[in-house]
Amino acid sequence: MKKLLYLLAIFIIYFIGCKENKNNVEHIKFSNKNISSNLLNFQGKIEITNSKDYKTYSIYKLIELNDTSFLFLDPYSTSIFFVEKNKIIKRIGNKGNGPGEFASILDFTLDNEKNIYVLDIYGHKVGKFDSQGNFIKNFQLSFNHRTPSKIKFYKNYFIISAENNLENGATKDKFSFLEYKNVSYLNVYDKEFNYIKSFLNPSKEFYHTYGTFARPFETFVTFCECPNYLLAISQEGFYRINKFSKELNLENIIEINDESFIKIDKNKISSYKLINQKPNFSEMKIGEIIGNHTVPVNMLNSAPFLIIEFREPMENYFPQYVENYSYNFHYDLFRVSSTKLEPLASNIKIKGRLIGVGEVNSFYFTENTVEKDTLKYLTISKYNIK
Repeated sequence: MKKLLYLLAIFIIYFIGCKENKNNVEHIKFSNKNISSNLLNFQGKIEITNSKDYKTYSIYKLIELNDTSFLFLDPYSTSIFFVEKNKIIKRIGNKGNGPGEFASILDFTLDNEKNIYVLDIYGHKVGKFDSQGNFIKNFQLSFNHRTPSKIKFYKNYFIISAENNLENGATKDKFSFLEYKNVSYLNVYDKEFNYIKSFLNPSKEFYHTYGTFARPFETFVTFCECPNYLLAISQEGFYRINKFSKELNLENIIEINDESFIKIDKNKISSYKLINQKPNFSEMKIGEIIGNHTVPVNMLNSAPFLIIEFREPMENYFPQYVENYSYNFHYDLFRVSSTKLEPLASNIKIKGRLIGVGEVNSFYFTENTVEKDTLKYLTISKYNIK
């Protein structure tokens, strides 16, 4: 009898847990399509001209400081540039191994005092500069987080997205990579970059898809801060937004039912698994499964709006399986509040890449293509949300 009651109790707990997990998944859908002309208000272009003192090639990220100045990251020159009234006035960082130098950078952030923190992917460090761009010091990241890509200052902490994480206690002489089921994509550091904890493990239902839908430099979790919570897109190859509280506890999962992000037939991959970090099926089979697959690469919040950027199928994503192939980007737009996301428009087409946000519901896009040694200026477009 006791054994029977024990089993019954376990069943009830399991049933309630499953019910709670199910209730934590929210499904939303866009009702309006391709209405960007009614929502986006073009504010003009900014041209940044190269000079003998400052030569730039691309803009990967922009942070607005005020109405006339901003910072932008050029990964090709491994530097951050100060811009005042459309002119570059200072450069911070350079390629190298010395103080204030970096191996490769794809992101930077500011704290509450406007200090600048530059994330070095291959150097596994963060360089700190003051608000004027003067170098202060380097912070080394945990050896376990081998490929850090995105950084954000959040609630007096730093959140860093990283792939290729190692087992706890790993050293240069002895280490092994975490299995997919144990990987935490987002890592929390304090102000001195002491590691605190990790969160956002991949979803169990997609364990076996590891290595199938991911490609280098676009497999990192993209995340941003909204009122009273943090949003992050998990990279299992599906359009899924994870909503976290201020304490970084998962509150609910938001799934977008939308044609702009084509679902993948999970039945086709249900029997596939990882063997030595690679899927046990051919690249051709991957092409058959993900021919029309698109990938979320960026999300930014300019209150009260959130915009998510998607890279459409690339040529090396098996174009023989892709309908209407084009190497472009499209965007989904939401209205955000302290409690929810409201879908406004999907599959918005804007020339260029999303690089930053500003005040008054504004978003920045860069239109330049990288042509080394021939690029004379960078072009930035600014849009407001009506």
